[in-house]
Amino acid sequence: EDRSKRTELKRGAKAISALGTHLEDRLFALQASVDTNANLEARVKGLNKDKVGLRKEWLELRAEREKIALQMDEVRRAHIQSEQKRRAEDDVNNALFDIDVAIQRGKERAKEEKREDEGPELSLEWTLKEVTDAVGSDRRGGGLLDKIRSFNRVLEKTAQVVEGRA
Repeated sequence: EDRSKRTELKRGAKAISALGTHLEDRLFALQASVDTNANLEARVKGLNKDKVGLRKEWLELRAEREKIALQMDEVRRAHIQSEQKRRAEDDVNNALFDIDVAIQRGKERAKEEKREDEGPELSLEWTLKEVTDAVGSDRRGGGLLDKIRSFNRVLEKTAQVVEGRA
């Protein structure tokens, strides 16, 4: 009986040892799975941080794009206004030229008819004053030169903004 008990005990010990080995293998596999899961969670967390950073950058770029669009609209508006003002000044200049031509024709006709004493005289001072007022910067709204300088400043600012993004 001792022998059969011993054999049975040996068999039980081997079975327990085999079960222990199997459980150790399973535990090792589970630990590997836990480690892999932890690594994947850390990677997902890092990717989520990247995603948040990229979203923030995208929103900043979008806001900057809108700001540039507003600046471009302002430049366009200023350009349209300056063009309208230039056209109005051209109309005035053309009208003054037409008046000057009419005066010259009147003078020529008066000369032909021996009436040189008649008609208006435009002094050189008046003509110079008109040109100076149109081009210079002494008048209330600024002259043509001031408007060109102002428009150039707007264009330079716009170019700096665009080059900053390029």
